[in-house]
Amino acid sequence: MAKPLFVKKIQRSLYNQPFLWKRYWNGNFHDANQQVYPHLAGVLNDMRTRGIAFARLEDVLPDESLAQLEQEARLRRDEYYAHGKKDATDNKRFAHFVLGFKPVPQGNEYFANLANHPTLRSLAQAYFEMNKVSLRYFNVWSHVPTGNPPEDSQLWHRDRDDLRIMKVFIYLNDVNELQDGPFIYAPGTHQTGPIQQQPDYQIIKDVKRTNDSQMDAVVPKNQWVVASGTKGTIVFADTHGMHKGGYVQRGERLLFTCMYLSPLRGKDLMEG
Repeated sequence: MAKPLFVKKIQRSLYNQPFLWKRYWNGNFHDANQQVYPHLAGVLNDMRTRGIAFARLEDVLPDESLAQLEQEARLRRDEYYAHGKKDATDNKRFAHFVLGFKPVPQGNEYFANLANHPTLRSLAQAYFEMNKVSLRYFNVWSHVPTGNPPEDSQLWHRDRDDLRIMKVFIYLNDVNELQDGPFIYAPGTHQTGPIQQQPDYQIIKDVKRTNDSQMDAVVPKNQWVVASGTKGTIVFADTHGMHKGGYVQRGERLLFTCMYLSPLRGKDLMEG
């Protein structure tokens, strides 16, 4: 039997209380002494203070080949477009989920293993201050122009998956200009950041969406982080903070992404 809506709202409210989230709901996993690899200390610090950090694939994961990742992603991308594999639940006209709307490790082992890389998992554990995190998602995204104004996740929003989130984006082509659709972030708006004011918003398809002028009133536009970068750039972001992206106006934005949540939010994909 489905839970009544008011019960779901109360439960969500309790989940989103920071103290309860850390000490009660995830209390069995809390560990403030989680260590990160020394070469990622700067990334961890930026994540904690700003909610976003940058690195290069060869620096973070020197055992991974950018050429192979690009080759595997483009192969699957080409198969996706050739066979018209667009999931019926995907209503984003500008975003194509190359591995399917909700991919699983079976049949996607190369990408699943990358998402589950021990270095990424250790960084997530240090950021969450927990001895366990949950790999909840991975995919290859292909964003393309539509000629429409920004819509859906191209507008400012918070991801609602968890109170603290670590998303990883690995660019597989150059994203150097606004026309290329870079990820854009309002630093300090993550759960542990200094900016906790909720900007004004509109409800669009049952989701809070904020436009640029509304976001500018809380975090000035000149402070927004435009995550531009060449192929091989890694963007780490806590997407519970305010962000937008994927508004491609030319070419294609191709990237690999994965997401870690707290154990509270569900079973790790790699646990079967």
